[in-house]
Amino acid sequence: MAAEVVKRKNLYASIYGSRKRAAVRSKPPQNITVKKPKPDCAFIQTDSDHDDEPSKIIGRKTNKKYSSVMLNNTGYESIDIIGSGTYGVVHKARHLKTGEIVAIKLQFNGCSVSSFRETDVLESLLPHPSIVRLKEVLVGNDFDDDDEEEDPVYIVMEYFERDLNKYIKSKKKDDEPFIIDPSEVKCLMKQLLEGVEFLHSNKLMHRDLKPGNILVNKDEKGLLNLKICDFGMCRSFGSRSGLYTPSVGTSWYKSPEILLGAKKYSSAVDMWSVGCIMAELFTGKALFRGESELDQIKCVYRVLGTPNEDVWPGFTSLPGSAANFGQLACTLTRDEFPMLTRVGFDLLSKLLSYDPENRITAEVALRHAWFEED
Repeated sequence: MAAEVVKRKNLYASIYGSRKRAAVRSKPPQNITVKKPKPDCAFIQTDSDHDDEPSKIIGRKTNKKYSSVMLNNTGYESIDIIGSGTYGVVHKARHLKTGEIVAIKLQFNGCSVSSFRETDVLESLLPHPSIVRLKEVLVGNDFDDDDEEEDPVYIVMEYFERDLNKYIKSKKKDDEPFIIDPSEVKCLMKQLLEGVEFLHSNKLMHRDLKPGNILVNKDEKGLLNLKICDFGMCRSFGSRSGLYTPSVGTSWYKSPEILLGAKKYSSAVDMWSVGCIMAELFTGKALFRGESELDQIKCVYRVLGTPNEDVWPGFTSLPGSAANFGQLACTLTRDEFPMLTRVGFDLLSKLLSYDPENRITAEVALRHAWFEED
């Protein structure tokens, strides 16, 4: 069945009717069907955060062909597939009328928590230079009526040439040490922290910051631009209980409190991820590279030493603190980051603080002396 779509300026509001903002819809094709998400798919902020659990995500099949045919009748044509994951693909696409190049995230499991969370977050926020810009959202029924799959959601965003992973790889040369201009790192880190500070000031945790979720390109003047993307794990904070699921994030960039099973955590989890990204920008490789979550904890201990109540009050109350890897000493030194100054290493150390209460905030980090160094 050819794709039939409904364009919505505010997908979340138009489906749930729970916001006062007007829902704008273009004239739909005949026989259009937009399925209403099941109740447990709704983007509902609950203290227990049950809507995060993977078992709550509807329509987990992913055996659909990742073809450009999926963009039929959306008003866009696919140029290339630039990414794929468990729930869909990302197309580089061209608007048929204007010729504008965009990125379209096609999510087959359209009624999953992540798709509605992402669109709601992007629609709710004011434009910010370090946050990817949402252009529109399309909902359609590409699949046969008797198919068990949920209708796909097309999230249309501004297009960037590459993500931070590809940017880092572009700096690597065979048989040569990884070298990057510290001024470029500083430029990227400033923009990243500005984006994170903007999210935190709006009471939002990203919870999955990693190089693959950070877009990078150069403008006409050759200046680096950075934008945070992929808000499927984003969550508001400040609820009465402060309880959230630990089943979030990518293990290499996941904070120790989440790795150790904490259900009560704060926006400090994002700052740990920022620290991991900063270290990787200077070395070309992830600082903590565990093969499993248990091994990830061990990797963190090997670098930063085994934590205790002195350095991290409340550590022993975490479920994962019982894991015994012996008493390991901290091995993180500035020698591992030849291009990083003493002042810069101070910022890195504050980002990678075990104790979330002592971990530097994005607002304070932006005022750090490292950004004032020549």
